[in-house]
Amino acid sequence: MPPIPCPFLGPSTDSSPRLDPALWPDGPSAVLGQAWLPVPEPAFRAAQVWAGWTPDTLHLRAVLEDDDIANSARGERQATWETGDVFEIFLRPQGQDAYFEFHITPENETLRVRFPSAAYFDAMALAYPRNPSWVFDLSLSPSAFQSATLIDPAARRWTAAAAIPFATVLENGESCPARPWLASFCRYDTTRGRPGAVLSSSSAYESGPRFHQQSAWNELNFLSAPS
Repeated sequence: MPPIPCPFLGPSTDSSPRLDPALWPDGPSAVLGQAWLPVPEPAFRAAQVWAGWTPDTLHLRAVLEDDDIANSARGERQATWETGDVFEIFLRPQGQDAYFEFHITPENETLRVRFPSAAYFDAMALAYPRNPSWVFDLSLSPSAFQSATLIDPAARRWTAAAAIPFATVLENGESCPARPWLASFCRYDTTRGRPGAVLSSSSAYESGPRFHQQSAWNELNFLSAPS
């Protein structure tokens, strides 16, 4: 699985989400696909992700093609993956058990969850297969990260940007990444009036879109700042 490059974006400590493509290097860091299928579903739509970092923040920008852009989730404790379109971010620094899941909907509603470990997730998912309420009990405060979105219905696409402070994710005493993280960028793409969702991911899941399967996640490589 190829690593995801995460270039240095500059010395600014502005932690605002970066929607403007002019603030990003050319070329995405990752593309989403359906590696578990021999060919993509007919309703599959492309998505690309740019990753970068500043002295205290991981920045992400995703551009998602979408024929019907909407998510009905509003407010806290919403199962955003069941209510419409959503862009999902999974992160785990190497060397720690805890990992994080961040959701952004087109309307800029968010979900922010810290899982103590992969084993904890597996046990709870097995115990409560149809009840997601235990996930909300692990929610972080809205200040855990910042996000912004831009919907372009004429172009049939929407853009999501996230600014995730290193302090939110790092729990091993580091102030900035000293080693690669594991990361996966995923998506639920729904169309109103059509059951189910089209799932895609930057990770090469072989036996289906099991988004929490960390063995399929890619390394997120923080490229060195220019000297």
